[in-house]
Amino acid sequence: MKSYLYIPMPECEMNFDTASRPLVDPKRSRVLHISHRHTVAKTSYLAPPPMPKSQIPQSRNKRSTKPERKLHKLEALADKANKLSLEELQEIFDEYLPAPGTNDGTEQETKRTWSLLNGPSLRATPELKDKVWALFEDNMRDIYIAANDSDIPWDPPQKRKELQHKKSRFIIVQKDTALEAFCSFRFEVEEDSEGDMRFLVYIYEIQVAEEHRGAGLCRRIFTALEGMCAELGVQVVMLTCFKCNTQALPVYAHLGFQEVEGGSETSQEFWKPIVHQCPA
Repeated sequence: MKSYLYIPMPECEMNFDTASRPLVDPKRSRVLHISHRHTVAKTSYLAPPPMPKSQIPQSRNKRSTKPERKLHKLEALADKANKLSLEELQEIFDEYLPAPGTNDGTEQETKRTWSLLNGPSLRATPELKDKVWALFEDNMRDIYIAANDSDIPWDPPQKRKELQHKKSRFIIVQKDTALEAFCSFRFEVEEDSEGDMRFLVYIYEIQVAEEHRGAGLCRRIFTALEGMCAELGVQVVMLTCFKCNTQALPVYAHLGFQEVEGGSETSQEFWKPIVHQCPA
């Protein structure tokens, strides 16, 4: 048997359009039926109206995912190159490393090591990391200051961060415990001026200690790097040089690099296409 609770209400307080109008009690989530003379509160509960689907809360763990963009074939090549282990890169590099020239005989070469590193592995080797920075600073600090290029300022913290980037790759040349030279580069993909994609290696640094210049180290680094690029499908090698670095400019010209049109007043960008051997 249903029970009802009768609550007397003055007739003067009733001001409704209809004789009976349901209201929802927010504290008890049930319907109160209002009549002319009194209020009747039923003990039975009514289900709320269905909520529109668009307003139903969704799980916070579910995230709307956009379909992945298909990689351009050159982006896929760059991604593959960036995923190569240091051991795999070392094997390719060794295959293309030329023999020493007449200026640096076999006796010196037996004491020399050529190794491939990346940014994280360099960061994890404090002694070598300090040697790399010391060689860079000795060779380039005065040149940066002389260039006074606002786009490429002398900024040691930023440069250290760049060198230790996870995509940075290094060619490290050492003899005994002395650092003779290093090259820092990355595999990258970018659009050219016409909107076409290109797969390139950008050389961020190529530094040779002053006492080891003229021994063919720079030439051998570039030869091995270009051979590695050809095997990995790289289309072009690029680098930037300050115009006040008068010792380096003729070296790049001798190695076959060409100037990129539209250089700034203080720096010049260079490029060299990679020749790919046709399969026999």
